[in-house]
Amino acid sequence: MAKLKYNKDGRVLFTKEMKKEYTILCPMMAPIHFRLIINVFRNCGYNFELLTSTGPNIVQEGLKYVHNDAC
Repeated sequence: MAKLKYNKDGRVLFTKEMKKEYTILCPMMAPIHFRLIINVFRNCGYNFELLTSTGPNIVQEGLKYVHNDAC
């Protein structure tokens, strides 16, 4: 697993090793556009998954992993 690197402010930096090992999870916001974006990220070598789940539990799942203002 890629070793975490931090900037001077303590934020985690995204490294080339992470590009190979980590997966970017993206919520479905605009179906037509995001299906195109999947291919752009994958063609650039990123592991990218579009989250297509819907329903009342999806909000709670988002709040579990993301800061409240972003979800």
